[in-house]
Amino acid sequence: MNHTFLIRHPSKAVPSYARLCEGEASAITGFYGFDGKEMGYKELRKMFDFVREQTGKMPLLIESEELLKNPEEVMNMWCEEVGIKFEKEMLEWDDQKREHL
Repeated sequence: MNHTFLIRHPSKAVPSYARLCEGEASAITGFYGFDGKEMGYKELRKMFDFVREQTGKMPLLIESEELLKNPEEVMNMWCEEVGIKFEKEMLEWDDQKREHL
């Protein structure tokens, strides 16, 4: 098993989340009022440390900005790290809803 953390720099994530907690967006998201503690950074760090301690390996980190800038390069490196074959189809995504078993 290979643990991977997809992370986003707080300077990007915090304002993005805050926008979801105010105005018309609140009615859609159900988030009313911004509380930085709800962003889960402390819990994410605990999870990262737990995985590292339990596995004895450094979990993989993918910076979301890098993935967006260089998706093929980042996915290629990730596949190599986790031992699976990279396929170009991994870079395609359709947002159709699917029924899952």
